[in-house]
Amino acid sequence: MKLEVNWGPKPMRMLKCWSEISVYQQFVCEKLSSLQVDDWCGYVFKENFKLIKHDLKQWHQNHVQNLPEKIAIIKDRITMLDGRGNCSFIR
Repeated sequence: MKLEVNWGPKPMRMLKCWSEISVYQQFVCEKLSSLQVDDWCGYVFKENFKLIKHDLKQWHQNHVQNLPEKIAIIKDRITMLDGRGNCSFIR
C-alpha cells in the first residue's frame, strides 16, 4: 500500500537551461531587488518566490517558449537577406 503525502502546491519550476541565457540572472536580480517584503526570513523567502512566479512565467514565454515559430521567423529573415545580397552589386 502506497502512502501519499500532500506537500501542498508544487514549487515554481526553474529550468537549468534558463541560467545559460545571459539576461536571466539580471532579470531575477532586478525583480528580487524591487520586491519589498518585511517579516522573518522564511516568510520573506516564500513571498519573494510567490511574487516573482508570474514575472518568470512571462519571461519564459517571451524568451524560451515557442522556439519553432522563432526559428521560422529567423529562417525567413535569412532568406530575405540572402536575396538582397544576390541582387546588390559590389563595386
